[in-house]
Amino acid sequence: MQCPRCHSTQAAKNGRRQNRQCYKCKQCGRQFLESYKPWCYSNDIKQLCLKMHLNGMSLREIERVTEIHHTTVLHWLRQAQSTINNISQSPKN
Repeated sequence: MQCPRCHSTQAAKNGRRQNRQCYKCKQCGRQFLESYKPWCYSNDIKQLCLKMHLNGMSLREIERVTEIHHTTVLHWLRQAQSTINNISQSPKN
């Protein structure tokens, strides 16, 4: 294993996170994972959460049902709102 910060190869195993091995660099002390997975949700999940909110569900209720953090859903709502605002403000020919 090579440290992403100092590129040292002196790393020791340091527990597990979500079934992935964690390491700690002996040189700089940084903790890191062997590989990182991108965190992203499909557009279908995003659309489902937006529809739930439009149908009157609160962000916390959506969080309980989908197990997606309420601030993530709030971020998607704000993105959708800004997209709608940009479309409605664009000049029409």
